[in-house]
Amino acid sequence: MSAPSAASVRADVTEPRVLVTQLGARRHYLVPATFESHGMLDRFMTDLYLQAGPLSTAVTGLSRLIPVAPLRRLAGRRDQGLPAERVTSFPWMGLQYRLKARLASRRGELTGAWLWAGREFSQRVVSQGWGDANSIYAYSSAALEMFQAAQSVGKLCILDHATAPKRFEDALTSRQAERYAGWSSSPPTEDRWVNEFADRQNQEAELADVIICGSTFVKNAVEAESGQGHKCVVVPLGLRSLPQNVAPKVVNQHRPLRILFVGDEAIRKGIGDLCTAVSQFGRNRCETRVAGNIDLSDAGRTQASQTVTLLGPVPRAEMRSQYEWADVCLLPSVSDTFGLVILEAMSLGVPVITTPNTGGADVIDEGENGYIVPVMSPETIAERLETFDQDRSLLSQFSERCLLKSKDFGIEHYGANLVTAVRDAYTQKMN
Repeated sequence: MSAPSAASVRADVTEPRVLVTQLGARRHYLVPATFESHGMLDRFMTDLYLQAGPLSTAVTGLSRLIPVAPLRRLAGRRDQGLPAERVTSFPWMGLQYRLKARLASRRGELTGAWLWAGREFSQRVVSQGWGDANSIYAYSSAALEMFQAAQSVGKLCILDHATAPKRFEDALTSRQAERYAGWSSSPPTEDRWVNEFADRQNQEAELADVIICGSTFVKNAVEAESGQGHKCVVVPLGLRSLPQNVAPKVVNQHRPLRILFVGDEAIRKGIGDLCTAVSQFGRNRCETRVAGNIDLSDAGRTQASQTVTLLGPVPRAEMRSQYEWADVCLLPSVSDTFGLVILEAMSLGVPVITTPNTGGADVIDEGENGYIVPVMSPETIAERLETFDQDRSLLSQFSERCLLKSKDFGIEHYGANLVTAVRDAYTQKMN
């Protein structure tokens, strides 16, 4: 299939027509659904996807009878807002990827599997042709071949940097693992693929016309790694639905402070700093819960259990009760593209203490509805906990402001910001 020339693209179209490409069910298909709802989606290409029909019905029914994680994830690979005629999937490639990733994970070579998947997927998209699309939306590490082909015919290349650049993030996580030696269930090892992966990410950033980042943290990381920060547009994520009729918290002065931590990747999410901060603040002065399938070694789990209560995985349907229990949500991550936990907590009136490396700085008004503390600084976290503990009325004030602020981060705001970023980039390229 031959692609139209750059001149014909410029002459015939004044509005972006977007081909969205993604491996996996990123953000529950929010990006293609957003462009579809604004009349801008040309096609959506992915790996595993369940079109409406007998197979989809069978998988959904089976996942209810046998509620194991792989079946539940597969049953969720669909979006009712995406017309079937706009969706192209590569299921065999997707199954190969899952198998390769599982085998590579056991050998500590997961980055190699990601490289294979990014190249394979990108090449398959190119082989399908562009249809009527004048803009290509792709995610970091699975965009290079697309962008190389698309740039040659004048199409807009939109790169979604869904995470901080890998080499940048790995350096932060390794440093944190060294601070809490022996805690990780899978200690960092030498990654022989990391430089090749980083080079691929950097080439994609250089080819992109615009880079969508979920937070200022990611924008800064892109600039540090590839020098392409000038192309970045920050589009913070949003909540699909905001809770209704939530009252600001009124915190009893005479009971221990209640602290909630939510996350799976324990070292990167900062569980060590959580435990250190709680110990410095005083374990007998607070109750701390950790919700998530945390990946700690036996020694790390034992250490953490001396300070906090490990709840294990908590179903999403039950998370509201955890937020309602909490006075403060603590997320001391060293690298987090955009911690939706922050918005979830704020939308239920829970003030958040977090680091600049979470997207929190794009949501929280420092000293008004939460606190931003330096990364790897448990002593500062302890000081903020002390502030809240000494003045419980301050918690109530912060809670009220959280509820107001969270209204600015509904899904409609995310969609409007994303569409504006793409339209602006398209207009600039065409002119």
